[in-house]
Amino acid sequence: MKISLLILTVLLSTSFLSNGQNTLSGPAAMSKTYMAAGLRFGVTSGATVKGFIGNGQAIEGILGVWRHGITTTALYEKYIPLVERPGFHWFYGVGGHLAFETSNPIFERSNPVFGRPYYGRGVGLGVDGIIGIEYKPRTLPIAFSLDAKPFMEINTSGGFWGSLDPAVGVKVIF
Repeated sequence: MKISLLILTVLLSTSFLSNGQNTLSGPAAMSKTYMAAGLRFGVTSGATVKGFIGNGQAIEGILGVWRHGITTTALYEKYIPLVERPGFHWFYGVGGHLAFETSNPIFERSNPVFGRPYYGRGVGLGVDGIIGIEYKPRTLPIAFSLDAKPFMEINTSGGFWGSLDPAVGVKVIF
């Protein structure tokens, strides 16, 4: 319930900070400044808020949840239009995250990358990348995305974790 209230608060607060609805697509949309807010569904699922700062650049914040943890992520992203595909852009970026974890296992099966289960508790600090594709229909104030947000993290109990963190997303553009 508290997480739902937090997500609702974030989404509503961004509407007050917005510059008005933008329904552009293509290079004109990437040169404008506007906000988008929505949901990300993947290994780390949660609320996302993105501010486009012009010249195909954006700053994104993600409040993510997963089994026995919560994370805050900040990313700098660069958007590039796909040739001959109006409304489609691919994007990439870098950033970092701060995770708050419980003493319960995050995943109960072995991690094939590092060969052992991950038992985290306390606070985790990590570096993130992101790469994906986004589609923004010309006539609707909405965007759909498919991305991978690989990260590596170390936590205060000495645990080390990494994931490709693939996800799909949907955002409303303000």
